[in-house]
Formats: sequence, structure tokens, C-alpha cells
Amino acid sequence: MKREDHLKSIILQRFGTIKEFSRAIDLPYTTIRSILERGISNAKLGNVITICNGLGISTESLITQEDFVMESSTVAYSSYLHTQIQNPSSTEKVELPDIVMGKYAGDKDVLFTKMVEETVNKIIPSGSYIGIKEEPLMKLTDGDIVIYTYQEKQSVKKLYKIGNSLVFKPVSHDPKFIDSVYEATDQSLQILGKIVVYIVVND
Repeated sequence: MKREDHLKSIILQRFGTIKEFSRAIDLPYTTIRSILERGISNAKLGNVITICNGLGISTESLITQEDFVMESSTVAYSSYLHTQIQNPSSTEKVELPDIVMGKYAGDKDVLFTKMVEETVNKIIPSGSYIGIKEEPLMKLTDGDIVIYTYQEKQSVKKLYKIGNSLVFKPVSHDPKFIDSVYEATDQSLQILGKIVVYIVVND
């Protein structure tokens, strides 16, 4: 079976349709269809990484070094424990190549931790490494995956702005997670950051 056929079968098995998968990972349907039809080696590496992350599979299972020849620098980013997210008192360093960081390459404001929640596991499986960047509310757009606290309880969901309200939607295989709606002016609500990159770890 060709890699593209194998990839398509995984998408259909887990998401039902390519369009549904497209919506889940915020990658245009036409882009995914083009990759499946024209071949993985003709695709942008960033798109292939997004697809692999969305399916929870490693890039190595789809691509080889010969597919993409490029120069890439490696930068050290700060990492911290999940429990330290609001006030990281001590940090370690994690080194990541620019190709993984994409447009956030070299951005030292991106901090890394491990995903421990199941609220967005259709996109980011628990155990994945996530890169978080603090962003003001005005810069966040519908569909951004954010980490927030409400009355000191922390969660990770997709953010949508509707009027003066902020709607936080789960993207989970577990139906117990539901939407949360708060007023944007609610002082009990604090958005800690936006997930700008994630790395799926296969055990």
C-alpha cells in the first residue's frame, strides 16, 4: 500500500471523512486532498507534520530523510512542569529544530510542558509536548487552542468569541467534556496562553 493510501485509510478510520479531519486540524481540505493525490514528497513539510500530529502518528512513519532536504538550526526553549504553568519558578531546557517550531522558531517566549488533559485529544493526545505562548485576548482568534483557568481550575479547549462572551469548546473523544461559557470581563477567568506547537509522543 502506498504511503498516501495508508494515510487516507487512517484519516477515514479515525475521522470518517477528509473534510471532518480538515476541520479538526484547521488545515484546508484542498491541501489534504492535494497531498493524498500528488504525494507526500510534493507537500510542505509543515503540512505533513500537522497531519501527523492530528492523527497522533510519528512523521517517521510517513516520510524519510530523502523526502525533504533542508538546513535547520536547533534552539533551546524553556520547559516547565504542568503544575508550574502559572508561576514557573524553575525551568529546564528542551532543544527543538526550527522546522518543528515553524513561524515560532527562535521565539524564547514559547514555553514547553506536557499535555496531561484529554479535553482536546482528537487533536493533541495526552502526553504530547505542547508549546505555549502568552497572547493578549485581542490577538486570539476563533479556533485557537488555549490554556485557561477559571476560579483556579485549569483546562485546555478551543476558544471562540461570541459577542461579549468567550466560549471554550472541547475537541475530545470523551463526551463528558462540554462547552464552557464566560463573560470576557469575568475576573475569575484567566487565559494563560495559546498552544502554538505540539509534538505527539508515541510510546
